[in-house]
Amino acid sequence: MKKNNNLKTKLYGLCFCLLVIASLSPAVTAKADISPNYEIPITYTSSVDNLQYPATNQFTAVTGISGVGKVVINKPTVIKAYMNWDTAEVNSSVIWFSRDVKGIDLVGAQVKLTSEKNYELLLLDAGTYYFNYALKANNNNKNSYYFTTVGVCLVGQYANSTEQVNESSKNNPNSIKFGKVETGFLSITAPIDYYRFEIKEKSIITVNFNFLELKDINIKDSKCILKNSMNANVIVQSYSTRGAEYNTFTKILDPGVYYITMEGSTTITSLEVKKVSYKIQAKKSTEAFTNKNVKITLKVPFEYSEILVTKAKVSKADITDYSTWNTYRSDKTKELSDTTYTVTANGTYTFRVRDYLKNYNLYVVDIDNIDKTAPVILGVKNKKTYKSPVTITFYDKLSGVNTAKLNKKTIKDGTKVSAKGTYTLIVTDAVGNSKTVKFTIK
Repeated sequence: MKKNNNLKTKLYGLCFCLLVIASLSPAVTAKADISPNYEIPITYTSSVDNLQYPATNQFTAVTGISGVGKVVINKPTVIKAYMNWDTAEVNSSVIWFSRDVKGIDLVGAQVKLTSEKNYELLLLDAGTYYFNYALKANNNNKNSYYFTTVGVCLVGQYANSTEQVNESSKNNPNSIKFGKVETGFLSITAPIDYYRFEIKEKSIITVNFNFLELKDINIKDSKCILKNSMNANVIVQSYSTRGAEYNTFTKILDPGVYYITMEGSTTITSLEVKKVSYKIQAKKSTEAFTNKNVKITLKVPFEYSEILVTKAKVSKADITDYSTWNTYRSDKTKELSDTTYTVTANGTYTFRVRDYLKNYNLYVVDIDNIDKTAPVILGVKNKKTYKSPVTITFYDKLSGVNTAKLNKKTIKDGTKVSAKGTYTLIVTDAVGNSKTVKFTIK
C-alpha cells in the first residue's frame, strides 16, 4: 500500500512538472494558436502569382479537430491561402473559408491540399471571414489527436476595383462613364457585375473588356454581355485568350438604357465603353437668300468609307437601290471626296453615308434659299410703245422685291403711268437680281 502511495506521488509530481514546462514553452502559448479571435495577418503583394514561396507563420494545431481563425478583408482582394505541415505527423490537410465561425456557411469549396499544391486561391469582397482547416494524422485513425505544427500564410492582392456597388444587379448596377476604364471584381460571393449606361441619341457603342488570367482560375467560360432595358441579350461575346482585338465589339444603338454584365468566372476584370454619336448634321454656307451657290458641309462624327449625294428625296426603302445610287454618267448622283457639296439650284438633296461597319445612313437637306432669278414685271414690256396709260406691277417669289425705280424715282407695285414720255423701269430683288424694262407712252 505504501509503494502505491509513493507511485501516485511520483506521477503527480511528473504531471506537475510537465504542466510547468508546457506553460513556459513558446510553442503552445496562446499567441501561437489559431483561434476564432485571432486575426490571421495578410501579406499584400502586387501579384499573388509572382510570390511563389512566402514565409509562413507557425502555429500549434491538433489532428482530428477542425481549427479556425479570423480573416478581415477591407476591400476586394485576391487571397492565396498557404498551409504546410509536418508530413511525418500529418497525412493530409483540408482548408476552406466560411462566413461563420463554425465553418458551415462556406465561401467557395473545401480544398484538399497536397505537397505539390499547398494553397487555395479565391476572390473575396470586403468583410469578415473565417479560415478553417482540418488535419488528418498519418496513422489513419480518425479518433487520433496529436499536437503538431503547421505553417499558415495569407497572401493578398488588391483588386483596385472602381465599382461603386460590389454586389451589383440590374436593380442596383454600377454606372459607366464613357471612355473611362472600369476595374471590376468577380468574387466568390458576387460572381456577376452589372453596369448601366444611357444614350440620348443614336450612337455607335464600342465595348472593350478583359478578364485577368490568374493561375488556377478557369476563365474559359467568361463572357461580356450587352443587354437592353428589358434585360434581353443584345450581344454575348466570350472572352478570348488570343488578345485584346478579340475582346471587343461594336454596335449601333438607338437612344435608351442598356446594361453590361461581366460573368463566367471569378477574377479581376476591366471594362471600357466608348460612345460616338451616329447623328449626322449639315451646315449650309448661308441660311439667308443668296444669288450664289450654297455649300453644304456634312458633320459625320463616325468613321465612314463612302458618301454619295443625289438630287432627290430618297426613302429608306431605296437606300440600296442601284438605279438611284449609280454614279456612272449620272447628272443627279455624285460620289464625294470629302464632306462638302456645292449646290447650284434649289431642291432636295439626299446624302448616303456608309460607315466603317458597312451600314448605310441617309441624310436629307432641303435647299430653298438660292435666288438667281430676276423679279417679274407685268403691265409693260421692254421696247414697247403704248398709246394709253399703263399700270405697272412686279413681284419676286424668292427673296422679294427690294427696290423699284421708274426713271430713278421709287414707285410702288400697282403704279399707274399716263404721262407721255420715255421711261426706264428697274426692279431689283433682295439679293441683287434686277430686271430693266424700257417703254414709251405717246
